[in-house]
Amino acid sequence: MGIRAGWIGMAAAGIALGLPLGVYLLTLAPTVTGHDAPDLTTAAYTLGIAHPPGYPLYTLLGWLFSHAFPVGDVAFRLNLLSALFGAATTALAYLVARRLTGQTLPSLAAALALAFSHWFWLNSLVAEVYTLDTLLLAGTLLFLLRWRQRQQPWALYAFALLFGLSLAHRTTSLLFLPALGLYLLLCPRPRRPMVWLVAPIFLVLGLLFYLYIPLNYLREPDYISSTFLSRWPGNPADLATPGGFWHLVSAAQFRSSVFGFGPAESLESLGRYVTWLAASFMGVGLVLGLVGVWCQFQTHRLELLLLAGIFLPSVIFYTNYDVADRAFMVTPSYLVWALWIAVGWTNVSRALHSVIQEPRLRAAAPVLIMVLPLAALLVNYPLVDLSGEREFRETNEELLAQAEPNPTIMSWWWDMAPLTYLQKVEGLRPDAQLLFSVRGDRKYVLAIVQMTVGSNRPLYVHASRGLEFLQSDYALVPVGEGGWLRVVPK
Repeated sequence: MGIRAGWIGMAAAGIALGLPLGVYLLTLAPTVTGHDAPDLTTAAYTLGIAHPPGYPLYTLLGWLFSHAFPVGDVAFRLNLLSALFGAATTALAYLVARRLTGQTLPSLAAALALAFSHWFWLNSLVAEVYTLDTLLLAGTLLFLLRWRQRQQPWALYAFALLFGLSLAHRTTSLLFLPALGLYLLLCPRPRRPMVWLVAPIFLVLGLLFYLYIPLNYLREPDYISSTFLSRWPGNPADLATPGGFWHLVSAAQFRSSVFGFGPAESLESLGRYVTWLAASFMGVGLVLGLVGVWCQFQTHRLELLLLAGIFLPSVIFYTNYDVADRAFMVTPSYLVWALWIAVGWTNVSRALHSVIQEPRLRAAAPVLIMVLPLAALLVNYPLVDLSGEREFRETNEELLAQAEPNPTIMSWWWDMAPLTYLQKVEGLRPDAQLLFSVRGDRKYVLAIVQMTVGSNRPLYVHASRGLEFLQSDYALVPVGEGGWLRVVPK
């Protein structure tokens, strides 16, 4: 019986890994996309430095993967890496849920519901940091639960290493430190106290990836995300100094966005998150998750403390983070909610089993949970499918093709990052000077325009970046279909 259960568990883990990966491959973006993806791809492939907080672990893994597997263009390879991280997350989510519930089917269904939820699925189709974030979190939870249940030193060491790696990936993993630390303190003490002295060594090993930033900066890499590092072109912050290093890894440029909403906006953002959460798990998952919270409160309060200590800081921090892509950033909370769904359905199915008298209906009741991931798959597939997404690349290629020799192209980061990718990774238009501007910085923009036009270099800017004030002295001539304008003296 034990061997049979072991094979069933392995098969379920294989499904939790293989099925999402297959679906992700069918819907994967074939080339470069928008937002952070071009910056992360360029930094990874060229061994550069990405935007704050630098993402050293992701950069090194991306460099290794993009050079080891020359499939498609470089952007496709980094998109594929996100898909692998996403599928691995769902496999680990199954294992964590299985450890929490002791049940295979609810755990598998919850993991697949996470895999096919809207925002998690999208994160798995483009070059982004969030699926690696959830992969490390799921691994951290798995080994922490194993440590509590078995008191095996290697489990504690694995937990410490993975948490160190998660901090080296994104500094916002510090949000989870209080819950993880309290859980460890409330766990039974190990028989060998030396274990507590060894575990921090593994934590530090994970953190050593941060050395990549100052050491690589001293190497003078070809690409540093000048979006936030440069106060003026060619004058980046010195990342080899403690102040410059901390400025990057603490994402100091974003501090004004942290808790950047007033009370009314915070409530609106929180309400929007509840809508995202409900939609991600097809409505019924929201109810099952609440059941899971209640059941853990009744029987496993230490595990509830752990999961709530990850869920609540993630939701509170990111729903009050005044940035455009915060819907993607709350993925740790979706992972935790999927675990609560597994707990909730385990208890609901037990209640149904005790109530239903008809043998065939009793046998079928546990399988009902599989409707949840199936519904998510069918509903979200057409909404997230990026397999035909080439317009973003084509509009930027069009600008580079039509730009006159030795052009200067200037706009905000999200416009410039894909052009930087096409130039530095794919070698297009090495004669183009690419400059990042800061939104609303008229003095900077005017200085660049005057200097560039005065030197007879062709200058291109983007129509959507509030440059109407240039029209008093310059004509703005459309170029192609991507919103780009040629700046010409009147």
